[in-house]
Amino acid sequence: MPEGRKDASCASRAFHTAQDESDKALAGARFAESLIAQNKTLEATKAMGDFMSLLPVLGIGDRLDVLTAAARVKAASSNTQGALADLQSIINEAHRQGLYGVELRARLAHGEIKVRSGEKPSGYALLEGLEKEAEARGYALIARNARLARNGSL
Repeated sequence: MPEGRKDASCASRAFHTAQDESDKALAGARFAESLIAQNKTLEATKAMGDFMSLLPVLGIGDRLDVLTAAARVKAASSNTQGALADLQSIINEAHRQGLYGVELRARLAHGEIKVRSGEKPSGYALLEGLEKEAEARGYALIARNARLARNGSL
């Protein structure tokens, strides 16, 4: 089974078996992101719609993580500028709340979307700064993903 399809299958199972609203929303967000990786934008948009009603009951960190996934879906649906604006708001809110991991994940999405949309110099600069900062603060996976995005591997 191809990796993207395997991830989507696992995320879908998690979404349908989750008991807690946060778990459902986060599993749904991962499911939508895995659909984007498979170029299934319409399915990802539908998946996001299935759990966006849960946003009001989520804690701030989970809500911002779900909104980051929603911005990725928005960008994949050809609304790049809207997605980038949403991500900037998410980054600002996460920073204000002291949610550093959430902020870094949103910054990663921001940089990836800029690169994919043709804004390569600014996207690469964002990803390079993110990679260094994440590495210095112990967020190795985010640093790795920023490096892969800069090298065109994501």
